[in-house]
Amino acid sequence: MYESYCEYLKGVKDLGLDGLAFKSESTYNSILEHVSQEYGQQYLDAISEEYGLSYDNISEFVRINDKYGCPTVYSFTYLDKSSGGGVWKGLVASPTSLRYIYHALRVLDHYRAVGSGDASKIVEVGCGYGGLFLAVCYFSKILGIPIGQYYMIDLPGITDLITKYVAAHPLLTYGVSYRVLNTSPVGDYGFSKGDLGGFFISNYCFTEIDEVHRKQYVDSLFRSGVVSHGFIAWQTVFGLPIDLVSRYLVGVGDGEVLVDKERPQTATEECPNYFVRF
Repeated sequence: MYESYCEYLKGVKDLGLDGLAFKSESTYNSILEHVSQEYGQQYLDAISEEYGLSYDNISEFVRINDKYGCPTVYSFTYLDKSSGGGVWKGLVASPTSLRYIYHALRVLDHYRAVGSGDASKIVEVGCGYGGLFLAVCYFSKILGIPIGQYYMIDLPGITDLITKYVAAHPLLTYGVSYRVLNTSPVGDYGFSKGDLGGFFISNYCFTEIDEVHRKQYVDSLFRSGVVSHGFIAWQTVFGLPIDLVSRYLVGVGDGEVLVDKERPQTATEECPNYFVRF
């Protein structure tokens, strides 16, 4: 499912970010940047209800992340509770940026809850252009959650765009040591036997890829102990019912697995998505 997506990215490899409109290209939108305006508003509502972030923090991240790539933007309203009482404010943003904010907050919530701040290492698989990484960097500083190292693993070609995009945001990544790793050749992805206890993230990718690559991640990251906790946005539409979670996570960390329906639910009632925390 990634062939045309990767082929498209070959054409932007040597181009600068200024004027590059990948976020609004139909080929790119088949994989990323396709969140609807309706869902964008639901993400904003969830951020307000669950986290009460200030409007200023949200608007600043949106301004930074929407600067490059020419995303499709819409008008939204946000209930800002940061000063007490609550004030509705307008916001123009890419819905995908709003999803990155909400998912970053969910990730950081669990990252802090399992004490991964001690290990201070995150491994993300399937990273788009690096938007979730930037959101995690930005909001971890606001929430006072330390992150020492962040590894991004994706297909060759995609990693070129990630490297280019993330490098354009040095203020967001300041204080976080990051590496962009590609899946070719496969193996241990550059981790040594002493790299243990990290935090795993995969938003949708883990359940989209074929079983051969999924097994490679399980063997190289889960079974080896490189990661012991994590967060997965799990899709069932690709033939992986939520009951299969334990098959992949058996023996990882302390063995506790928490499953919630995705919020907002962006899939069908017959094949819903879930948030998996372990």
